[in-house]
This record gives sequence, C-alpha cells and structure tokens, in this order.
Amino acid sequence: LDVARATTRSALNASILACEHGFSGYIVSLNPSTARMQDAIATLETIIAGPQRTGSSVNMRSLPSISAVAAEIDEARLDAVVDHPQVVSVEADCYLQLDPEDMGAL
Repeated sequence: LDVARATTRSALNASILACEHGFSGYIVSLNPSTARMQDAIATLETIIAGPQRTGSSVNMRSLPSISAVAAEIDEARLDAVVDHPQVVSVEADCYLQLDPEDMGAL
C-alpha cells in the first residue's frame, strides 16, 4: 500500500506541477469495473467530505464517460481519497488558457 500511495502521490505532484495556469481541485479516476458508478460516487463524496460533515454539500462533478469525478478536496482528506480501493488515480484539475486567435478558428 505504501508503494502504491507513493506512486499515486508522485503522479499527483507531477500533475500539479504540469498545471501551467494553476488548478482547482482534483480529478479522481475510479475503477471502471465498479458495478455501480453511483455507489462509488456516493462513497467518494462521503470520503471527500469527511466524518465531520455538517450538512454542507461537496463541490463535485460526475464524469461517467471516463469513470471519474472532479472535486474540490481538502488537503486533510486527500490521503483518504488516494487510499480508497475504488480510486485508480488522482490528478490536478488544471486551468486551461485558450489563445484568442485559436478561438476564432473554431
């Protein structure tokens, strides 16, 4: 488990460094063989919110086409997400900056 966590943390840190314009939250990829994606998402929401949850909602978007969720995760909860058995990877949700000239070409 420690090797897997170190590998996941290393990949997460690399993804953060690759965010040229910063990032907001994380993309958490789930094991696509999970029988019910909604159950996995509900479990992740509980893990992300933590045991002290006081009725507040978690800012999370479901990305079912890639078996993932995008969520704002408190640093204190990040290890619990990384260690969850249904989580395949965690990476930074990077901001993108589009070139206005490229936008005109669309």
